[in-house]
Amino acid sequence: MGLSVGLLVGAMIGNLTIPAELEGLVAALAQARVQVAIAEQCPPQMKGWYVAEGLDRRLILCPNNFRRETDLRDTLSHEAVHGAQFCARGLLFSPQERQAMLEQLPQRQRQSLLLYPAREIAREIEARALEEQPSQVATLVARHCHRMMPPVLPTPLPGVRPSSPAGSGP
Repeated sequence: MGLSVGLLVGAMIGNLTIPAELEGLVAALAQARVQVAIAEQCPPQMKGWYVAEGLDRRLILCPNNFRRETDLRDTLSHEAVHGAQFCARGLLFSPQERQAMLEQLPQRQRQSLLLYPAREIAREIEARALEEQPSQVATLVARHCHRMMPPVLPTPLPGVRPSSPAGSGP
């Protein structure tokens, strides 16, 4: 699938305005160096996904499939949970906490979990349970993703040689 992707700029993602309730989550993703982007056209039913390849991490949104006013919030939060799971190298909650999350999900969502491979169900429970809680998701992203970021080193200027530490050479 060829993607035309627009990047997050200010309080906009492409032509999507970021509501105030999502600003903290968007900021946490930016600090974790997760690129938030939109795909111009996605397959039906797909509202977004998270992809990580090394330090290149992207959260892709599919607004062409957003039908409800809450789809942006729910999708951004859901996919950001997957980002936090990636950073944590696993699940974020205990089995007991996930069981309580599962019990709180609407019946329709619980039934749709059966469409996933067994190894992915726990991850989906966490992501679905937090869709309506972007501030809690922002906290999880900050906790699990910010600590794994390498330091940003200054970009060397062309033609300028880095200085040697005192006493270590000419």
